[in-house]
Amino acid sequence: MTASTTRFAKRSNGWAWAMSDTDRHLTWENFEAHFRGPGRPALHRVPGDPAAFLFVDPGGTRIGIRVAINPGDEPRPSSFSQIDVRKILQHGEHMLEVSCAAPSLFKEFFLFTTNLADLVQVNHTPPLNALEIAVRSWNRLLQKVTGLSEEEELGLIGELWLLERLLAGHGPEAIASWVGPAGENHDFRFGSFEIEVKTTSQADRVHLINGVHQLEASQGHDLFLLSVHLQMAGGQTGFSLCELFARCRAKLDTDGPSVLQFNRMLDQLGVSPEDEPRYQRRFNMRSHPVLVDVVAECPRLTAELLRGALTDAGYQRLRGIRYGINVDGLGAPDGAAAFARVIPDGHRGGD
Repeated sequence: MTASTTRFAKRSNGWAWAMSDTDRHLTWENFEAHFRGPGRPALHRVPGDPAAFLFVDPGGTRIGIRVAINPGDEPRPSSFSQIDVRKILQHGEHMLEVSCAAPSLFKEFFLFTTNLADLVQVNHTPPLNALEIAVRSWNRLLQKVTGLSEEEELGLIGELWLLERLLAGHGPEAIASWVGPAGENHDFRFGSFEIEVKTTSQADRVHLINGVHQLEASQGHDLFLLSVHLQMAGGQTGFSLCELFARCRAKLDTDGPSVLQFNRMLDQLGVSPEDEPRYQRRFNMRSHPVLVDVVAECPRLTAELLRGALTDAGYQRLRGIRYGINVDGLGAPDGAAAFARVIPDGHRGGD
């Protein structure tokens, strides 16, 4: 073997266990030749903490990575047809398992697993967050030429509208409340509040919900859905995403670290400084932004609801849950006291 020496440590339940003696990661060539190629079931521990294992199923029909997670952590079902995500028990330890069963994609997927392992073990990113970041990073490789999709552009407009409002109300430190780019379940978190931002340019306030966890609050937090309702603007009226970049930076210009953090977050979302001028489409607010209390008002599908309707095995087979909700007539509009209780009035400042 060229990049690392691997020794078999023990055999448990028919699995060949192995440990790398030198380099942190096997090369694809070594993994293919000594693990996947022979077709025997195998586990290879990636050195580091928390525990992480590359694995191969019998016959080499599936490969993947398992990373130790907390017992209460629940991964989102994968929205990708060739990647499976689930939670398993491995010798009594709760593990996040991410796998691929498409041999033509094994080499690319193997590189993805090394990226995921480094995020968890080297950068100390929580495993579920690391998975979100790794998937987003690999998506960016394909988006670099074309930029953000129309849906992503609208979504980022909504998030930056809220960020600008929070910066006006709370100052540069409000940048820390924008947690979505770091792989968190919701876009913003501050105090006891979490906010999921949804933006649409349809005539009705119809928003797409991605997965069963997107409208579930984190423990100890109250979750709100912020509905941003846009329409295309004519001529030079309205605002563009490019202008929102500049407006947010203007509120950070006296705080260098916050500007750097803002730029890093945009980069994580697939927007580099040289890309920013391309986002010149102009929009107006079709109606006032509306804040909806998710628990009290919002129609939603949750993991608890689906687990109650399905067996555990049936729930684990769900893939790519995405549904639309219409929030017309729900919530408090911008300017109302219930709105200002959570999101400050940017013109007046303060809480």
